[in-house]
Amino acid sequence: MSNELRVERDALKRAGDGFKAGADSLAAAGSSLEGKLSAEGKCWGADETGQAFEKDYAKNAQDVLKMITSIVENLGQMKEGIDRMAGTLGDAEDASGGR
Repeated sequence: MSNELRVERDALKRAGDGFKAGADSLAAAGSSLEGKLSAEGKCWGADETGQAFEKDYAKNAQDVLKMITSIVENLGQMKEGIDRMAGTLGDAEDASGGR
């Protein structure tokens, strides 16, 4: 059994690009959703039934948009962390003469 760890820093960075692509795609979807929700306005009306619907719907719609924003931010942070990890591991490998 080997106690060796090998990391291809460029491959690791490329893998991290998937997090950025995912964040960009989700951000675009969230923006589209927000635009469509805003364009519809309060289409359910102001009567008793409409107010009952709005009570749960409006909060849930806002919660979903907040979650999308949070996930986008987290995916971006994951990409940054992978890039830092790739750099640190690569620097350590270089310093140890592993390359």
